[in-house]
Formats: sequence, structure tokens, C-alpha cells
Amino acid sequence: MALLSNFDIIDICKFLNLPLVGVFMKDQLPKNKPIGYYVINMESSTDGNGGSHWVCLCNIPDRRYYYDSFGNGPPQLVEKFINGDNFYTSSTRLQHEKSEFCGWYCIAIMYFTYYFTPKGKSNIKTRIEAFNRYYNSKNYKGNYDKMTKFFDSVFKKHSTDYFDLFYF
Repeated sequence: MALLSNFDIIDICKFLNLPLVGVFMKDQLPKNKPIGYYVINMESSTDGNGGSHWVCLCNIPDRRYYYDSFGNGPPQLVEKFINGDNFYTSSTRLQHEKSEFCGWYCIAIMYFTYYFTPKGKSNIKTRIEAFNRYYNSKNYKGNYDKMTKFFDSVFKKHSTDYFDLFYF
């Protein structure tokens, strides 16, 4: 699976009908918090490197969370954006530090929580812990294999043509 750019993330989220608000650098989050998903790069726009690591923020009322596949909490600029609202944060590390798979983890957690979380019937912490249990925090290679199979299934469900764009 290929490294994802901001454009790839937008295209995949549109294709999967995920309510993506946008893809942002951590210092360029919007002033307000529209309902939906945010994919945030951990670099600032002034760093000049084009990005470093993708994380996900979900602002859907019954499933608010911040998700980082490295298991880190939100940086100060994201904390400021959250502004005291109650967001669940997972501290489970699923991705190896040298992996470039973070964009795929963001899309996977968005897909999982959007399509497999019954409205008002499931605690988001329980759903994310189920996701984390499936992707073992001690087996990064196994996680890559599981993620590849997961997206194989998801893209085949939605369309086989699009699947070919992201796998070589």
C-alpha cells in the first residue's frame, strides 16, 4: 500500500462516503468545529517539509475521539482546537515508528467508527478498544497485513476499479 498524500486521503474519504471536514496541518485547523472527521498532519505549515504524520479527530456528537496510530495524545494546537470538549484519546500504539502507514490507519478508524458504531448505542471507547485489539500493538508487521486485507475488502465492497489505484 502506498504512502498517502492529503489529496489521496480526500479522494478515498469521498469514495467511501466518509463525512470528512478536511485535511489540515495542525496549525491550520478551522476556527469552528463542523461535525465530521478531520485528518491532521503533525507538522506546522511553516515547517516546510510537506508533512510528517497523520492523525484523526472525530467530531461527531456520539463518537468524539482523537486517534494517533503511534498512541500519542494530541499536541497543544489540537488541544486548543478541541477546547475542553470531551474527546476520547487512545494511547495504544499500532504503527512502527518507521512506517508510513498513518494515513491508512486514519481512514480505517474513521471507516470503522462511522460504519460499525450504532448511533447512541455504543460507547466510542469500547469501539476504539475493539479496533486496537484487532490490530495487535506488539505485531506491527501483522497489523500491516491485516490493514491490507481490511482495505482489500472495503475497496472491493465499494468498487474494484478504485482498489487498483492504491495497491501496486
